[in-house]
Amino acid sequence: MRPNMRVISVFFGLAGALVWAGAANGQPLPFAKQDSQLAAVPAPHISRPSISDLRVGLHPDKTRVVLDLSQPVGYTHQVSQDGTAVFIDLAEVKWRARPATARHHKGLVTEFKFAPTGKRGGRLSILAASPVSQAKSFLIPPSGKRGYRLVLDLVARKSAKPVNAFRPAKLRLPAARRINGQAGQLHLAVYKPHKPFGGDQTTPIKVRTQARPVPLSRTNGQYAQSPRSHPQPRPRAPRPPAASSNPYLKAIEKREHEMAPAADDGGGLFGIPGMYGRGDLGIGFATEASNSGGGTINDTEYELGYLFSGALGVDLENNFRIEAEINYQANDLQSVVGTISGTTVAAGVASGDVGALSFMGNVAYDFRNQTRFTPFLMGGLGLARIAYNSATANGITMSDDSDYVYALQFGGGVSVDLDEKWSLEGSYRYMETGDPSFSDANGTPFTSEFSTHNFLVGARYKF
Repeated sequence: MRPNMRVISVFFGLAGALVWAGAANGQPLPFAKQDSQLAAVPAPHISRPSISDLRVGLHPDKTRVVLDLSQPVGYTHQVSQDGTAVFIDLAEVKWRARPATARHHKGLVTEFKFAPTGKRGGRLSILAASPVSQAKSFLIPPSGKRGYRLVLDLVARKSAKPVNAFRPAKLRLPAARRINGQAGQLHLAVYKPHKPFGGDQTTPIKVRTQARPVPLSRTNGQYAQSPRSHPQPRPRAPRPPAASSNPYLKAIEKREHEMAPAADDGGGLFGIPGMYGRGDLGIGFATEASNSGGGTINDTEYELGYLFSGALGVDLENNFRIEAEINYQANDLQSVVGTISGTTVAAGVASGDVGALSFMGNVAYDFRNQTRFTPFLMGGLGLARIAYNSATANGITMSDDSDYVYALQFGGGVSVDLDEKWSLEGSYRYMETGDPSFSDANGTPFTSEFSTHNFLVGARYKF
């Protein structure tokens, strides 16, 4: 198969541009020392940092919370006055980690909540079962397979009592006593739960004394309460605590609900969030095809061809993407060996081309990690129009016809984030179709084959 040097030079030029852009944007960023007040990171305007995972570890003297970051990020943190909530405000961040589950609720941690703030920031709220103090927070640079990590160590307050400790009300009824025939005194211990926000966490029990006539009777020279005494009122029992007694939970959920629409991902094209457009150019190696039917029995080889494609897709934010794609590929005929309409042809001069116009529905899976390079796998099904365009060999017309057949493709590649909207990608794909049927110059049908190995480079834009 004779290569087309012009097509090859264009392809490798585009591939070189992809590698150069990825390397230029993949330089290590200056690492800035973090503290509990502010972590300021001077960095060029590149893709927005993201949180890819959340982990919680138990230690003898602390509970450790670790956030996996794609790159350094500025942050501040504060602990609530009663110690039951820790707030981490991140200057620029996008949440890509899976939602917190039961495996994250261990040690002092009972709940995680994340809500976007402003246009690009976010707040992570950590709720605790009992008051905590923050020992330290620090940023760890990449090492081994791990990228940047933001670490927060939570330590229980030694002098604090658990918040919202539940104490049932007690009813104290003193024994009857002689009061010179006067009414006795009924003492009720009344419990008033403290308010959930602020206030003294150790509100004492207040005792209210009520004067209430209690009929007395004499038994064996002693006074005792009469069996027919007035029924004693029962104290009102306090309501049991809610499922989650942390006073910050409702406020955080309300803030999360209010801020969710403010996320800067945009409404997407046609109001669909996460929508993107993609365009690619590449080279295609169409494999040798065997044609058979009537008087046409031959093997046909093709030149190195070109192709281009475009797609509209949706990033589902769970590592999966779906897209609708249109491709066009053309490969010139190189040689035909066999018979055409009963006439024998040797490997001689061949002209014309085979073209493939395909409409595909694809699914891709991104392997997100701590770098700007994201490997992916993809596959798709669709419909293809395969056509012989003025295909001849040794001056004999083989076919000038087309047919529609099913098509499938699969492959993989890697994308490089340039900024929040743009990314470059390079990929390999294998495509194969059903056997198309064509007619020769005499109208006699014959069947053919079409499969190809394609290499593409392109760009993706998120709306």
